[in-house]
Amino acid sequence: MGLEIKKLQEEYRSIKPLLLSEIIQKLSSINVKYIPVIFPSGWVNGLGHLRGLGREGYPCIVIDPEEDALCFYSKYALPYQCGKCFSMTIEEEKALLKEIQEIGAALKKINKVPVLFLIGSEVLLPFVIKYFSELEQSFIFTADYKNQFTLEDKKTQLETAERCGIDIPKSFFVSNEDDFLACSKKLGFPYLLKPRGGKVFFSEFGRQAFRIENITDMKEVFERVKHYDLILQEEIPGPDENLFTLGSYVDKQGVPRALFTGKKIKSNRDLGTCTMGIGVESPEVKEIGIRFLKESNYHGASQIELKLDERDKKYKFIEINNRLWKWHSLAIESGVNIPYIQFLDSIGESVEGVEQDQIYERRWWLSIADIYTMFSEMKSEENHLQKFIRDIDFDFVDGIGSWDDPLPAIVNFFRFKWIR
Repeated sequence: MGLEIKKLQEEYRSIKPLLLSEIIQKLSSINVKYIPVIFPSGWVNGLGHLRGLGREGYPCIVIDPEEDALCFYSKYALPYQCGKCFSMTIEEEKALLKEIQEIGAALKKINKVPVLFLIGSEVLLPFVIKYFSELEQSFIFTADYKNQFTLEDKKTQLETAERCGIDIPKSFFVSNEDDFLACSKKLGFPYLLKPRGGKVFFSEFGRQAFRIENITDMKEVFERVKHYDLILQEEIPGPDENLFTLGSYVDKQGVPRALFTGKKIKSNRDLGTCTMGIGVESPEVKEIGIRFLKESNYHGASQIELKLDERDKKYKFIEINNRLWKWHSLAIESGVNIPYIQFLDSIGESVEGVEQDQIYERRWWLSIADIYTMFSEMKSEENHLQKFIRDIDFDFVDGIGSWDDPLPAIVNFFRFKWIR
């Protein structure tokens, strides 16, 4: 067993990013005109894109600054390591632009057309907008990035939802201490504190929001986050199971071409990331989400999150993510291949014949992370084995593992905390 593990470790450590010339050589012999370019790799999210497109016969160039990005190990990936692409200086931006343009130019020389999937939208939208005209010369875009950039502001999102009659949590927007204190009194405890937009907040604090439960929390957290424009928001009571998702792709004419509805079952921690989701039939979630997408003139793939408020039985708008979400591979395995439909529509191919009937009640499970969370909570007596087993279903889609593309899961297993 020890020798087998060592062999597997050696196998994945031998995989390295390719030079652009090597990628071009591989693509020259493939009879496919349009080449998806996934930027950056996006961890689990990127794996969903890769597999959704790769299984339909389209190899993907995957661009990421990390030499060992998890998606690089997928058999569907042509891995390319770029320079820095987050928190860039002007010089670093120009260097990245040059790299991306070189990829586009090299593909055009062999009569291939690159199609851009922007996975890290929150971080890279400013870069794409700034260099839009240069990138547009080389790439087919799969979304309206300028509109998406506007919707990065959660205030704009909430105002859009209100404008088309969608219920929202009570929310206040603050930028100074006086407003913060006054709005805290209006909301009462507990409430949620969030940034107005972007992933910088998450990068700094490792969380999307803070729960403010008392005056001590209020003062301590504000000192840490006061350099951000903030939202103070009523917390909708209820468990993770009340958090619903509409995943979709909407074309340039505003027509929804792919729709998936599901809900979260579990997270890795309080206010954390999803470790288990399920596909469910919800016409009301679908109708509310489509209403928002039409009001915002949306074009592209997205996830809209709504939470069912048990007090009045209404769905409240939480946010829109201007990209596909972490567990969108469940949509693919449930019959709604959103990346593929987005790709076909972007290159001008009809999607009318593509199967889009969602299979309900299948589950998505980020198994290793969920098991690790279970053991951590058992130690703190916040959980027990029966509760963990209750949610397990053997008909599930693993967040990382796949029988036809096993290496990413093997790599992730060896990287995980218990291996160190």
